[in-house]
Amino acid sequence: MKPNTLLQSSIIDKNHFNVLVAGRNAEHIEQMETILGNIDNLSISRNHICNGHSDPLYGLAEMPDLLVFWVGENWELELTELMLHLPSKYLSLIICADSDDPKLMRLAMKAGAVDYLRSPISRNDLVAATCSVLDDFNLTHCSKSGSILTVINAKGGSGASFIACNIADIMAESSDLDVALIGLDIQFGSHSGYLDIDTEYGLIEALDNIEDMDSAALRGYMMQHSSGIHLLDVKPGALLTAEDIDPESLSKLLNLMATNYDQVIIDLPRQIDQVSSTVIECTDKILIVVQQSIAHIHDAMRLLEILQRDLLTPKGKIVIVVNRYDKSSDLTLKSISKMLNIDSLLTIPNSFDQVSESINGGEPIYAIFRRAAVTKALIKMKDDLLGQKIAKEKAVLGKLFDRFRGI
Repeated sequence: MKPNTLLQSSIIDKNHFNVLVAGRNAEHIEQMETILGNIDNLSISRNHICNGHSDPLYGLAEMPDLLVFWVGENWELELTELMLHLPSKYLSLIICADSDDPKLMRLAMKAGAVDYLRSPISRNDLVAATCSVLDDFNLTHCSKSGSILTVINAKGGSGASFIACNIADIMAESSDLDVALIGLDIQFGSHSGYLDIDTEYGLIEALDNIEDMDSAALRGYMMQHSSGIHLLDVKPGALLTAEDIDPESLSKLLNLMATNYDQVIIDLPRQIDQVSSTVIECTDKILIVVQQSIAHIHDAMRLLEILQRDLLTPKGKIVIVVNRYDKSSDLTLKSISKMLNIDSLLTIPNSFDQVSESINGGEPIYAIFRRAAVTKALIKMKDDLLGQKIAKEKAVLGKLFDRFRGI
């Protein structure tokens, strides 16, 4: 295999788990490849470091799921450079070395190594360490069956929370899908208010108990709305930071939710950290919500750059939603599409009074303004995203009642 050549990430191709073996000693690399070649469902690539760089991930377009790194005499420099350039997404690391220097072991642990193997490398030890990582990966990623949709503002106040909540409500009300909604704004969460639900248990409690959680226990942490949505939000009054959320626990929670719900919708705050990168890695589709202003488009350009360049998010995963859309605006859809270099654009019209009444009253807009333009746009968005049509038609008496209300 050629150096620095990786197959597509196993998040996309779940038939394979991608392993990169790296080091300066070609004999050691060949030894590790031979041992790992006996494990099923591994895609193995190599990086024989001989280009002046000490970082085994240097120049790679796609990150592996596991890095098996045999460090040499300059282990301190190699591990230091690796820590400086580790990707933000979760990456498993096994360190192999000729030394049992305690300083080396401590630095390996600091770099995030899940195992440390000393030369001569035992076939059984390397296989056991790799299979342990593979088992964790399968638990965290490969059992996923439901779809995950993430909604994020390009600029604060664009309307992502309203869209996430109401898309979830429309899906739950108008189809047979089992829908979960997660609010990840850990400091200013608002979905319990949008749905007028008292939150008994919160996101942090679920994460703290994820290791022992099964399907039945998961639903015990969810609050159910009359529409059928199951909500997991942050408990009001909790003061939390991103450091309070363990990325690995969050990944396991998202996987468990995707195996128990047909559709998981995540309202993700506009920030780039370990929490957001973990969510984005697990996401099937990302909605970026903008408004028709140059400031919003500039922020959207920056967010797209981070998603595609730094977090390696495929362009095909991303959809732009123009909220409070005004046909008469000088900033047209064609201009926005050109500036963002994104063809997938959806629109939500400006319906300030109806949206405000929905939010202030704690009622989804589908329940109180079903025939409004904003509701129809949200229904169309659901159809465009999921390829589904509204299955439930309101009874004749219900429609007649709406006429009296002027909806």
